[in-house]
Amino acid sequence: MSAAVAGVDPSISSTGVVHLGEHTQRFDRVQSKPAGDALSARLERLRRQAIGVVRSVELGAAASKSTVVLVVIEGPAYGSNNQMTHMLAGFWWLLVHGLEQIAPVAVVQPGMLKKFATGNGRAGKDEMLAAAIRAFPAGEIRNNDVADAAALAAIGAAHLGIEFGGGFASSGRDSVRAVHWPIAKGERS
Repeated sequence: MSAAVAGVDPSISSTGVVHLGEHTQRFDRVQSKPAGDALSARLERLRRQAIGVVRSVELGAAASKSTVVLVVIEGPAYGSNNQMTHMLAGFWWLLVHGLEQIAPVAVVQPGMLKKFATGNGRAGKDEMLAAAIRAFPAGEIRNNDVADAAALAAIGAAHLGIEFGGGFASSGRDSVRAVHWPIAKGERS
């Protein structure tokens, strides 16, 4: 089996999941709808979304007959402060717990991800989407969630030296070294 990296752009309503390996690219989006205002309904929505994302990562590996050796997730945007921030924080930790059952998880901060993808750490959503479409012209990148997940998977693949048939801004390559990388599954320390 070949090695692959999964990139996850977490969102309660629409999480981008991209699976990159030496011979495969899989672009997915896991969506959920509001379940009501009751605490139990909101918690169930978070659980369902996290389970759906973990399944998407597992399906990507099964479909490509590869082993996910590293999952790369976007870190929290600490500058955000609204009514959803608390729920998103809970979802993020729930999701990371599930993903760690598959492979070690690396966290890439939003500015570092933007720098890797576009060369500009303050790039906007449209710039990120355009960079991902350029990097993966044959991929099914139709929204920002999948675009960010593609960049996350690509930064992990670049770190591990996995050829994935795509490419982002060469000016952002320094971002790869700036991430605190865990030891990938099967990698020697």
